[in-house]
Amino acid sequence: MSSKFDPRHILCHPFVYTTYQKLVGGHRARRLLIEQHVHIKPGQKLLDIGCAPADWLGCAPEVDYTIPNISPKRKKPPTIKANSFVRVLMVMNLPKMEHVEVIIVARVLHDVSDTQCLDLFETVGKVLEPGGRFITMDNCFISNQNEILEYFLKKDIDEHVKTKKDYELLINNDFEHVSSSIEETYFKIPNILIILSCN
Repeated sequence: MSSKFDPRHILCHPFVYTTYQKLVGGHRARRLLIEQHVHIKPGQKLLDIGCAPADWLGCAPEVDYTIPNISPKRKKPPTIKANSFVRVLMVMNLPKMEHVEVIIVARVLHDVSDTQCLDLFETVGKVLEPGGRFITMDNCFISNQNEILEYFLKKDIDEHVKTKKDYELLINNDFEHVSSSIEETYFKIPNILIILSCN
């Protein structure tokens, strides 16, 4: 018996995902994250571990940008910034790459299990340059949350959305200095995000 069609899976296609993100404010959210939390400087090395098809290039200054080739269908992302250097890296080679100053993991932790998160944190620790910044952004549950928003968060494709405390407990195992903040206005639609800044 075939499984039922889940319309959320069409977001796996880069064009559909990017178009949807433009409509709901995803590009604005990335810009705000870069401006308020990442603070990357021109020429620095940025590793983007996430599901977006290189959309960070439209928000960051000219950087040395690396994106893991998570999907065999993913093609090399375009260089949006004229002086940015873009490379696509196979996932299995991630722990072997040279150190980078900034690593962004956006809207990924809520899509994977705790064990997978811990594996990711271990890899990040090997790649992040001493004194570098590791920034995550994910959907989050908070107290007194809008019931409709809470319902949709519970319907997340992989159902690993956590509370602020649970995210903090998970990441504190691997990083000594962690700060967190809740953002509710990054998107055009109701959304609760947790930003974790680590080094």
